[in-house]
Amino acid sequence: MTNSQIIYNAALAHGFTEDQLSQLLEAYKGDLPFHTFQDWKARGYSVKKGEHALFTADLWKYTDKPSKAMIQAAQEAGQDTPETSPHYYKKLSHLFSFSQVEPVKRKATRK
Repeated sequence: MTNSQIIYNAALAHGFTEDQLSQLLEAYKGDLPFHTFQDWKARGYSVKKGEHALFTADLWKYTDKPSKAMIQAAQEAGQDTPETSPHYYKKLSHLFSFSQVEPVKRKATRK
């Protein structure tokens, strides 16, 4: 299951209807307007002060760091700990809607 599917199902569980989500998918060209703090930041938005997540979901996150279990297994086997171990894991993520963010204000530069 992809993160988009997970977010869709979490939005349904939060009270959105399939019709509402279909309209949002159409309006936002196939992308639901629910993103994490970091995703909004990467898109040039900032979560408004005092806003709380609209809902949460366990999303897939990528890392190349070895897991604690892999480090422990290598140590128990007497092997060197691997420096990298690319994999995905699920992480509880807080999702915000478009109405909860604002464009990042750029500081004016003086000449």
